[in-house]
Amino acid sequence: MAALAGAGVLLFVVIVLIRWPAKFTELPIGKIAATVFMLTLFGVCFASIAYGIGAYTGRRAISLGAGAYVAVVTYLCSSFLTPDPRCRLGEVLSPFAWYLDGQPLLNGINWFYCGLLAAVAVAFAALGVWQFRRRDLT
Repeated sequence: MAALAGAGVLLFVVIVLIRWPAKFTELPIGKIAATVFMLTLFGVCFASIAYGIGAYTGRRAISLGAGAYVAVVTYLCSSFLTPDPRCRLGEVLSPFAWYLDGQPLLNGINWFYCGLLAAVAVAFAALGVWQFRRRDLT
């Protein structure tokens, strides 16, 4: 998780450094920081899902496959279920919707969506730590 946080900081620094040459200086640094923060939390969410599943199953391939599966399914839910006003399942269950619907580049940090991303990340990380401690690694 520290690597993802470091990647988020690096991404923010790079974006700030290329702001002027790329001619998007009208974007406030605060809005860029909000977008990068929510994107980093989004990455931590999916990393925690993969970690939790991996620790639970003890299989690397299942961890990677399940993490990718969850990412694809939640993306599809966010993309294809959200446009129908009768079916709000995509908004409720998709981390993609939690990240994108808040529109951090326009509105700044959406703390409710950040809370949802963090709650999923903490739940799966706790599951992973709990299950990893139960493993007999000797």
